[in-house]
Amino acid sequence: MKKTRFPGAAWRAPGNIVRRSLRSLLELVYPEHCALCGAGRDERPWCEAGARIAGLTWYDEPHLCAECATDLEPAVVQGALPQSGVPVFAGRPTGPELVTVLSQWKYHGVRGLAWPLVPLIKAAVSAAVTQCGPVNLLVPVALYGRRQRQRGFNQAAVLAQLGSAEAGGRVRVDLLRRTRSTGQQAKLNTEEARLANVAGAFAARSGPEPGRGRRVGVVDDLVTGGTTCEAAVSALRARGWDVCWVVAAGLAGGQTLDIPESGAKSDRQVDTAPVEF
Repeated sequence: MKKTRFPGAAWRAPGNIVRRSLRSLLELVYPEHCALCGAGRDERPWCEAGARIAGLTWYDEPHLCAECATDLEPAVVQGALPQSGVPVFAGRPTGPELVTVLSQWKYHGVRGLAWPLVPLIKAAVSAAVTQCGPVNLLVPVALYGRRQRQRGFNQAAVLAQLGSAEAGGRVRVDLLRRTRSTGQQAKLNTEEARLANVAGAFAARSGPEPGRGRRVGVVDDLVTGGTTCEAAVSALRARGWDVCWVVAAGLAGGQTLDIPESGAKSDRQVDTAPVEF
């Protein structure tokens, strides 16, 4: 009986040609510019696109030049949530460049800016695992359903996918849900207002299954006052999950960690909760 041979890569080639042609057309109509300096793609070296994951389409591009990408290089910082004391690790301190990139990504549909954030979330997860151990699940902070539909993706879920290889666990985007719509935390000026804004705003859909492990790492994009993550931690713990750490791309008020090069272990012992917000 003659075996059927499938064309494989040759079969996919026409689709790749079409996508490249459409991408070139999009570049003519909507030229790509750096989200930080405004330079055009033909003016300087550019960041490379990464793997296509949920929340990113075939036509998304990085929208960041290689020179500005150096402003987002990892410089891992550590802190702790003020009420629960859960350790927080982030790829770098929150600064104007990181805030601009995250704002463009979340609020203005520049989805390809997720790729320059990959080194930050991977560095944060690696530091969390080194200091506090691996987890069974990564749980992104949930968006309210209407807001996620408007945005088209949940930025915390994308970051969780990008950092899952370093975490030692799988991503559960459905475990934590936001029970009501809340205002943007960044627009609130006092801790009391932020606490009231997210009080009771999260619920965990289920508790740990017997024999499957209960260690959880929570993922967010920025941690400033820590109130959103506190609410998420509280909801998970209420259902029996052991929340071991929180990771984010950026952290305000953290302490810089000395990360050994080439994966070498350091003799320096780091307190897992040195700084409160």
